[in-house]
Amino acid sequence: MSERQPLVSVIVPVYGVERYLDRCVSSIVDQTYRNLEIILVDDGSPDDCPRMCDAWAAKDTRVTVIHQTNAGVSAARNHGIDEAHGEYLYFVDADDFAEPDLVETLVARAITDDAQIVFCGYETNTLQPDGSLTKTDETRSFDLTFVENTVFAAEFAELAAERYVYPSWNKLFRTDFVRTVGARFPVGVVADEDSYFDFPLYAAVERVSVVPDWLYHYVVRSGSAAGHYQPALFDSHKAVWEYVSPIIARWNPPFAVVFDNLFLGGVGLCLNFLYEDRSRSGRYRREQVRVIADDATVRDFVRKVRPIGSRNKLAAMCLCGGTVPCRFYGWSIATLKRLRRR
Repeated sequence: MSERQPLVSVIVPVYGVERYLDRCVSSIVDQTYRNLEIILVDDGSPDDCPRMCDAWAAKDTRVTVIHQTNAGVSAARNHGIDEAHGEYLYFVDADDFAEPDLVETLVARAITDDAQIVFCGYETNTLQPDGSLTKTDETRSFDLTFVENTVFAAEFAELAAERYVYPSWNKLFRTDFVRTVGARFPVGVVADEDSYFDFPLYAAVERVSVVPDWLYHYVVRSGSAAGHYQPALFDSHKAVWEYVSPIIARWNPPFAVVFDNLFLGGVGLCLNFLYEDRSRSGRYRREQVRVIADDATVRDFVRKVRPIGSRNKLAAMCLCGGTVPCRFYGWSIATLKRLRRR
């Protein structure tokens, strides 16, 4: 490790995670790298999280707690950015956790390469009903250094295919770089908010490094296969695509097809969730399908998109056909998923 020990601000948005919060915060305070500013942003959590956050602040002077009225994960992260004093930023989701040497490894690489962003690999762990964790996936290992944006853009699709580029929690960011670009998380958006924050940075970055270690644990909860639809889900997918796609068109045009297919998959997922969530009435489903199928952005989009994969091709065909084919798409995918879970 370099003798220089810059301050790193670790930002953790907290809401409704009392079961997992101590594991997460413990993994941060126990980092081998000690010069940390740990910012816990209590987003008006209705459970015991506010008290737990204050208890951590009383126990460790590096922990700062921000209590705010509930405004969503994006507002919590933005509040953390505004209050951060560190030379570097790192985001952790409160139901995830980190390897002990995560910060040390990323800071060492950032200093060596003078990197503005440092990526790391991660494991996906499934939380079982009994509280145990099962390792279900891991990213491919990369050891890369980029010193020109054009070279980074040329290799970007491979990193995206290995799921490195979409989350914000597997990256160390230089704080002055983030603030110069003006990257912010979109308040009110409930899906894809990380892409909204990350892609303006990708378009502007010159020095990027990727370490070959799996340093972050992304936790998913078993038994959560059934989707729950809310109108904000479709609005969020659309808002992020409308914001990010022009950035990609200017910065990395070959990647536009990939990002378009992510949006197409997101719209298809909304249709699927409408029929997977059995708490919704038939009338509600029909109304929401009509909103999606008749949306001007979607109708223009599906005339131009080049679908990749059989599921996206079917979704595009149904969206072109209007509300009745879209209802069939949502119902059929939801039915197949239910049959597979039996």
